[in-house]
Amino acid sequence: MVVNDETHPFDKEQYVVMGLTTRTWYDERIPLDESDFRDRKAPRESAIVPHAIASLTPVLMTDYVCRVRSEPLDRAVGELTEYL
Repeated sequence: MVVNDETHPFDKEQYVVMGLTTRTWYDERIPLDESDFRDRKAPRESAIVPHAIASLTPVLMTDYVCRVRSEPLDRAVGELTEYL
């Protein structure tokens, strides 16, 4: 899940991403429900995993699945900040 926007340095050249999972084993995940989606939705019940972060280039990004409202993303970034 891409968590940066156009104000991020190197926008469109590099993206900060967090894991999106269907697994429920991680208690600190941020579950997404129907109201969390702005455009399309995940094909299955999903959650953001705030500690699973990476930096990707556009060539590594293969598909657009959905767009999520800012509240769950802000919460995930807040949890990531606490980890760091």
